Amino acid sequence: MRVRGTTAEQRLPCRGATAYIARKAGDSEPFRQAARLRRPKFFTREFAMSDPLPVLDQLMLTIEERKASRSAGSYTTRLLEGGVPAIGKKVLEEAAEVVEAAGEPHAEGREHLVREAADLVYHLLVMLAARDATLDDVEEELARRFGISGLEEKASRKKK
Repeated sequence: MRVRGTTAEQRLPCRGATAYIARKAGDSEPFRQAARLRRPKFFTREFAMSDPLPVLDQLMLTIEERKASRSAGSYTTRLLEGGVPAIGKKVLEEAAEVVEAAGEPHAEGREHLVREAADLVYHLLVMLAARDATLDDVEEELARRFGISGLEEKASRKKK
């Protein structure tokens, strides 16, 4: 990925595309690891760092930053330090809460479902980061499966 500033360019690793990020003159804030962006439109236009990133991309960037810095007092850091067993326990817990909330009636049940789904997505993103996987990887797998019957796709998987 090429990141353009007012006086210099910086290349960052980016799978399969080049994204341009225009830095405002006088902006001393360091470039964020924008290589994790997963939506193609971000690879085809210039945008300023002040442009909002989609929330999932922002969240994944934050998780990756916590992974790199191991910030003390961070819940994400604590999960990452616990590894797959600790993160997996939370994923299972949150998945059960999603199912429970989905069975609740009315608008309150729907709102509860959305909150629990957000918790589950967060914990899944932490698991992806712990295993050095990205939203891009998940999106590529979903794209591979697109247009294939779920039953056919599952039957085609190699048995362990």
